[in-house]
Amino acid sequence: MSPRTTRNIGLVLTTLALVGMGVSLPKMFQRLHDRATPPMPLFDPPIERTSFEVLGDPVSIETLDVEQDGPPMTRIRISWKGLEEEVEFQQEEDNRLPGLLRYGDWLRVVPMVITPPGEVGDKARLQQLIDEGRAKRELLIAVRQLPEGFDPESWGSVRRKDWNYRFIVFSVDEAGHPVSRTYERNYGELQDLAEAMFLSLDFERGSALKGGPERIAAELDKVRKAHGQRSGDEALWTEVDGVLAGSADGAAAVGELRELLEERFWQYQAMLIVTPKLQHPRTKVVDYGISAMGWTWPLAGASALSLTIGVLMVMASWVRRDDDLLMVG
Repeated sequence: MSPRTTRNIGLVLTTLALVGMGVSLPKMFQRLHDRATPPMPLFDPPIERTSFEVLGDPVSIETLDVEQDGPPMTRIRISWKGLEEEVEFQQEEDNRLPGLLRYGDWLRVVPMVITPPGEVGDKARLQQLIDEGRAKRELLIAVRQLPEGFDPESWGSVRRKDWNYRFIVFSVDEAGHPVSRTYERNYGELQDLAEAMFLSLDFERGSALKGGPERIAAELDKVRKAHGQRSGDEALWTEVDGVLAGSADGAAAVGELRELLEERFWQYQAMLIVTPKLQHPRTKVVDYGISAMGWTWPLAGASALSLTIGVLMVMASWVRRDDDLLMVG
């Protein structure tokens, strides 16, 4: 192939690539911007001190003595406005570290605001909701626990599907009285929750509405079977099944399903705070993003590849080769 031919082909590929990217990229960004998103809670940076103030009142965290009969255990007590909660986990505290850092990834104390259902979670919007009384600041104590008998220093540290989570939330009621809520979940249930949440977002875009609640139930059942039924999962799936059984059409089912899942989705986000990053569950978030982009991402990908090849061909056409040189006899 002559340099001129190589250059011309490269210019054609480059031109087509630029046209393809000009058509696909704006549409891709628009689709990503317009896609439905789950409510994202607002988490402040984790607190590292053992004494601090929340909502104008002091919080104290102290380590309690524990009889060590097997794997090392740590028990702590959290006190706030007359409320006391104790939690324990299978890890020995590292006294070389200050404050709450000594508990590693097993314990996090985080001020938070839970986004109401139907809201995205933008900081400015959340502040407005707080001012309107529709959202409030709370204190989250998130703990990751191993089942009894698991060794945290060996196989217990990698069998993530057996991990349990305990979330304690300190807040005030409408009368200003201190209250606490406790939620106990396991890894599998929270993973299922996230997958069901993103499936409901995909359903909302119309991919499963034609089949009605039966089609949606079948898709959700794949999530259930993929992970297997675990102790603690029943409550979530019973509520999901109840929603689908009581809905006559797909649109109503999706709306009710999203409302149910949105009420719990902050717990999945809380789980990630106390789960090592390399052991976060894989969910449908990436698949959902690709699905939302539709036809734009393959066109943009092909255009980017064509642009690279075209530029390389144009550059290669200017390289002097041996057979281009005059032969001197």
